[in-house]
Amino acid sequence: MRRRVPSRYALVAGALATAALLASCGTETPDESEPVPPPTGVPNLIWRGDAETGDLTQFEDTPWNIAGGAGPPEVVSDGAVVRDGRHAVKITIPGVSNGEGITSDSRNELEPRIPDFKEGDELYFGFSTLLGEGFPVQEEWQVITQWKNDGQGSPPVELSVQGGQFDLSGGYGHPDEVGAFRVPLAPAVPGTWSDWVFRIRFSTDPARGEVEVWQNGRLVLPTYRPESGTMYPPGNEDSSDVPLSYLKIGYYRDADISTPGTVYFDNWRVGTTADAVARYLG
Repeated sequence: MRRRVPSRYALVAGALATAALLASCGTETPDESEPVPPPTGVPNLIWRGDAETGDLTQFEDTPWNIAGGAGPPEVVSDGAVVRDGRHAVKITIPGVSNGEGITSDSRNELEPRIPDFKEGDELYFGFSTLLGEGFPVQEEWQVITQWKNDGQGSPPVELSVQGGQFDLSGGYGHPDEVGAFRVPLAPAVPGTWSDWVFRIRFSTDPARGEVEVWQNGRLVLPTYRPESGTMYPPGNEDSSDVPLSYLKIGYYRDADISTPGTVYFDNWRVGTTADAVARYLG
């Protein structure tokens, strides 16, 4: 299951080439956005991505994260698929990949406007997911959130759906090819909201890198230390000289899956405490 995932460097390079072509045709592209300032009113909250702005301005403009024939992410206001507030984010992959884009696999993802994660950072991530009716939960490797390394290869940590389960998985892209893992978290049931909290200490050292996971206020994974760590050391193609990871949310899956799939996201938060990000704690 060692997937070759393009690095952000490769994706940006491809986007710059496209931008240059557009510029030659007289079409302007926006400047790279800056990280969103920390939200006010909630202690220890670094970023909020709840789409209550009515658009996707809480996220970076990364068109290269759409491939394989997927349409762009949508902000929706249908109360049946909104967890809280007025809006949620809808992400769909319609079927078998058509091979278009930076990768042959099917992907439809967003990147929050927050800084990269560094060695030793310890952060909490809170978010709600709803798998749409008919979501192909039994298929293999479908990733709905990645804590991605900045070079080539599959991420150190990801939330995936496969074999009817939500799994914590990762390590398949480690430059030393050690410590790939897959840990079941809970049954994946379409049409049912899951409110997640992840605590991640980012480290290349397997004795320090760790993950805890709560679903709907219940601890489903006590402190877990992957053999591959929660970050990769330098060594993958296009990686930087120091370990870095970044967050990607959305839907990324095997190119050959034919069944359409939709994931709804709401209440995304990143903070330094559980209280700052957990829906069930307010």
